[in-house]
Amino acid sequence: MFALIKTSAFSQAKVHDGGVLAPPKVNIDGKNNEWGQLQVHTNNIDADYTIANDNEKLYLIVTASNQLSARKILAGGMTFDIFLSSNDKSKISIKYPLFSQANWPNINLKDITDGKSSPISNNKMVDSFVNSNNIKLLGHSNEIKILGSNYSKDTLYSVYNESGINGAIAIDTKLNLSCEIAIPLKFLGLSAKQGGSIKYDIIVNGSNFADGNIIESVEGGTRVRAIGSAPLVPMQEMRYIRYPTDVKGAYTIVN
Repeated sequence: MFALIKTSAFSQAKVHDGGVLAPPKVNIDGKNNEWGQLQVHTNNIDADYTIANDNEKLYLIVTASNQLSARKILAGGMTFDIFLSSNDKSKISIKYPLFSQANWPNINLKDITDGKSSPISNNKMVDSFVNSNNIKLLGHSNEIKILGSNYSKDTLYSVYNESGINGAIAIDTKLNLSCEIAIPLKFLGLSAKQGGSIKYDIIVNGSNFADGNIIESVEGGTRVRAIGSAPLVPMQEMRYIRYPTDVKGAYTIVN
């Protein structure tokens, strides 16, 4: 699914400390251009992320520059759990992106240079490739699941829903995968003026299906089975993709 990408990890705190004021103009397009260096790198989900807010919304931006972590996000999507009370009983969960075997964004990056070492002569080719596949990604990720409050656990919503919660996912010219989620503060019963805090859990859900392969439990262990003409994915990679990983922390609303 993704060509091998070296992790560009930097030394950061494992979770947020305090709050972060969002950039003046946030465009939920799956691109992290306006965010600069993200606040946190965590090995828990092997990705960088920032949680921030402005006067109206709470934002989550996650960027995976590691090939396997990006594939895991595409395989099972992410869940952003927001705990609104100290006893953890009041929780809002946002699940995005949502892909199924029938709605899989078939992106093959193996036949193109990764954009990090690409010579200038290949820049137009990389740009064209990224643009066409971002259209494909957005076309396959136009639903979001909202759990908690008055929202049904069995209902999917458009990324442009009446609650104002939306999300987007995209790759950049270095083939980093970024996912953005925006949630109105009023939906959470929060206010930038009044402040307050939340606890959160960012979960990369994991999946038994990835890159056209299925990992199955069989007598005596597990096996990987490719569907159709898909290349067989190594067992170690499929085991990593299969199980959820997460990072927990606390965030303070700022003004």
